[in-house]
Amino acid sequence: MDKLILVVYVGIQQFMNDSAIDYLDRISEVFGERLGDDVYCLIVPKRDTTEITVDCINPKLVDAEQYKKAEESVEKLKKAADSLIKEGED
Repeated sequence: MDKLILVVYVGIQQFMNDSAIDYLDRISEVFGERLGDDVYCLIVPKRDTTEITVDCINPKLVDAEQYKKAEESVEKLKKAADSLIKEGED
């Protein structure tokens, strides 16, 4: 199976430049730890929002097992993003 490609759009509207870089580094680190080697994660900062969204951009058809793995990976990313947001609020 080819690597699953996920794009994570990270809202950094609430951060100044240096803290935005630190935040993006932390997100990259956390997501990398939780996803594994068969998932490629591209993190894209967005200055016009504070939300984190995830898209899958694989251009090929996948079977049921691959689809389930993609859903599980997206769910892991969602939980990791929620955790990071809560950390930032504390």
